[in-house]
Amino acid sequence: MFVLKEFIVGIKTICIVLIVIWSISSVQAHPNKFYNINTRYGISIRETNSVCEDQNGFIWASSRYGILRISEDEYHIYDLPVKTSGLIKVRLVFNNGRLLAHTNKGHIFKYNPVYDRFELIINLCTQVSNENLIVPCILMDGLGTLWISSSGGLYKYDKKELSLVNKSFTGRYLITWYDQDHLLITLTNGIWLFDIRSMSKKQIYDSGKLKISPVFPLLYDTMQNKLWIGTLSQGLLCYHFDSNTLSDILGSALPRQPIMDIEEYTDSTILIGIDGQGIWELDKKGRSILNIYKESADNPFSLRGNGVYDIFPGSDNRVWVCTFNGGLSYFVNESPIIKQIIHVPNNKNSLRDNGVNSVIEDHFGKIWFATNNGLSCWDVTSDQWINLYDNKLEQAQVFLTLCEDDSGRIWAGSYSSGVYVLDASTGKELEHYSHNGLPPVGDFIFEIFSALFAWYTERGRSGK
Repeated sequence: MFVLKEFIVGIKTICIVLIVIWSISSVQAHPNKFYNINTRYGISIRETNSVCEDQNGFIWASSRYGILRISEDEYHIYDLPVKTSGLIKVRLVFNNGRLLAHTNKGHIFKYNPVYDRFELIINLCTQVSNENLIVPCILMDGLGTLWISSSGGLYKYDKKELSLVNKSFTGRYLITWYDQDHLLITLTNGIWLFDIRSMSKKQIYDSGKLKISPVFPLLYDTMQNKLWIGTLSQGLLCYHFDSNTLSDILGSALPRQPIMDIEEYTDSTILIGIDGQGIWELDKKGRSILNIYKESADNPFSLRGNGVYDIFPGSDNRVWVCTFNGGLSYFVNESPIIKQIIHVPNNKNSLRDNGVNSVIEDHFGKIWFATNNGLSCWDVTSDQWINLYDNKLEQAQVFLTLCEDDSGRIWAGSYSSGVYVLDASTGKELEHYSHNGLPPVGDFIFEIFSALFAWYTERGRSGK
């Protein structure tokens, strides 16, 4: 009977190790396959800036050379009726069946479906007599009115009339919707709320001496009531409306390079596009990096180009990505059957080491990992990690086996330091058994059996 029990435990251990190895290995490959539009249609549009989807399911992507429209089996490239000098970036806006394109130089075009072309509706530089005007962002409300952020102030364009509604908002800034009546505006000196009905403004957060670097994308999360802020060199920031606090998300774990886009991915995750660093998937609590998608020369289905400028979660579970060098790509968002758990560099709130030798779930529902660099305990509910015995010179770093006894204590067998007994709720060490202790046991523990409190050492089977 004991031999059979040993065999079953051995098989379980092998299965756990194989599952963990498979999971970690699959993280190194991209869990999602990217499909590049240039490759699929045999075209060469590399520098894409913006992507959206219309009410008919057509995907539109902009570049400095024109507008690309694609369907399942065909594509069409539209020229914009404008000639300008200097660097041109074109962005798209779609709302209520209207598709617009605008350049950073202030040209605004509308798509005419009858004539199947883009038509110029206004040149802001000419209209305001400022050839140096920069237009980073345009929003369209439900009535078709355009709200235009520019280096010369905030403009409103409605019924072919342009009006300056606030001249204090200057420089390079973006705007996003707070609700149907208010805009959120982030400047170097703080965050502002602008009422589009009364044209009044209110500063809701003063950054004080901590000047925010030029702001790139914004994403307001209505469910969690917070504003995600991408910056040029300060990483990812998050403003919490409930506590009126601004926090740096994940610190140095995120590259200090320009964040070009932030998009909601699922109810609990966001995607951020970083110039030169690909796509990073984060949980909305701002505690974990879940996935990183980058170009790989060894993987033809990896992201094409790491300079990510825009991300758009469209229909059919497709996520569209614009990159500077690779053009337009997409991947299909499919829920993974197995959650991939890996060590994230410079992030203490993650698995301590990818060399996992044993995994158990305790009676609290926490997951314990025996790794080549200590023990890790994951509280699944709060998504918090505790790491123990990692990088300890006076103790073994390598743990090989885990089990929980009837009292809810965690027994951890190490390679060269014996057995450790821990409080499952706190991680506090309760007992330590080794060859010098009482009772004496071996220092090299390869397996622990919870039913009999027996363990295998380098000398064979022992017990307590």
